[in-house]
Amino acid sequence: MLNIFFYYAFLPYLVVALNNKIRRRKQLFEELHMLYFVLVMIVVSISGFARMLNYLTPFMIIYFADFLNTLYQRRTFSQLSGQVVFLILLVSTIPKIRYYSADTSKFYNGTHRYNLYYPYTSIFNKEEYRFRDIIFREGQKESLNRD
Repeated sequence: MLNIFFYYAFLPYLVVALNNKIRRRKQLFEELHMLYFVLVMIVVSISGFARMLNYLTPFMIIYFADFLNTLYQRRTFSQLSGQVVFLILLVSTIPKIRYYSADTSKFYNGTHRYNLYYPYTSIFNKEEYRFRDIIFREGQKESLNRD
C-alpha cells in the first residue's frame, strides 16, 4: 500500500505542486487532477480499481511532458536543467523497468515478465511460445495468493 501510495499519489502530488509553483497560469488538464487523486485513493485501498487509472494515462503523459518541458526551459535551472529533467525521468521510469524486467524463472526457466508480450516464434510461423501461457497462469495464481 505504501509503495502504491508513494508512486501514484505522493510523487504526482509533488509534480502538480511544483508545477503550480513554477507556472502562474492555468495548468493542463486541471479539471482531471481531482478525479485522478480520488481514483488513486480508491486504488490504494482496493487494488482492483487500478485499471481505471489507465483511462487517464494519455492525459498524465502529456501533463508530465509539459511539466518537464517547463522545467527544462526554466531560467532558474539553466545550468542544471538537463540533469534535473533526466533525473526526474529516470526516477519516474525505474518502477516500470523493474516491473517488466522482473525474473520469472520460477515459472519457466530463463524468462522475464516482458516475455509475456512476445506474440509468436516468428512472423512466418504463427506458433505461440509455450512459456507465455505458463508465466501468465502462474503469475495470476501468485497474485491471487498474495491478496
